Order: sequence, then C-alpha cells, then structure tokens
Amino acid sequence: MAFLPAGRISGASHAKLVRRFYRQWAASSQAVFHDGEKALHSPPARAAYKAAGTKCEKLPPYSPDLNPIENVWSLLDARLSATRPGGWEREKEFRARVRNAVSWVNANHSAALAKMVSSMPRRMRAVVEAKGAMTPY
Repeated sequence: MAFLPAGRISGASHAKLVRRFYRQWAASSQAVFHDGEKALHSPPARAAYKAAGTKCEKLPPYSPDLNPIENVWSLLDARLSATRPGGWEREKEFRARVRNAVSWVNANHSAALAKMVSSMPRRMRAVVEAKGAMTPY
C-alpha cells in the first residue's frame, strides 16, 4: 500500500514507483492486481512490472470478492482512528499522520498484506467456480 504524492498519476510516474519500490512492496508476488486505471496498465507500467519479474493484471469490475484492498482500508482506518488528535488538525499534520499510518500498517501487518496478495489466485478460482455468485471471501 502506498500513499502517493499529490498530482495525477501517469504511466511513466507509476513505472517509476514500480522500479523504485516494487521489491520492498511485493517482490515475492507472482502478480499485481489493479483496477482499470489506464496509467497502471500503460506500456511503461507494464514494462516496469515485467522487468521486476511479475505480471500486472486487471481486477474485474464490481467484484467485491476480488477486492482485498477493502481489508487494507480497514487496517488503515483503525490506525488513523487510534492516532486521531483530540482537536482539529491542519492538512499538513493530517497528511503526515496518514503517511505514518501507512508506514505503520506496512510494518505491523506485512504478513496480512502478503496473505491478501497471495490469496488472489484462490479468490479468482472461487469466483469463477461460483459463476460470479458470492464466495467466502
């Protein structure tokens, strides 16, 4: 999970992130799954994933069983709630708190994050076997 700087992501900027951070984020993953954002599946991004030795796949639209990011949002939300200040906070402080929460989730839940990624092939098989109906995920 990454907290990206402000601005619009492009294929080139995503490829740069993949080249810089992929090994620490998900080096043991056989594939990375993204939604339909064009920049994430652009030729530069695909080339960066290929150079890193993995595939970049698209998540099917409207498939909650294939959307483990919701579990990650839950972890992040819990950390943000636990670190919420007693009063108002400025945007700069909030952004720093979000960055710290992302780092905390990555450091303290790496096994859970890896399990979410590694479960994707099983999730996909379950959805296909259920012909799109609900699954245990």
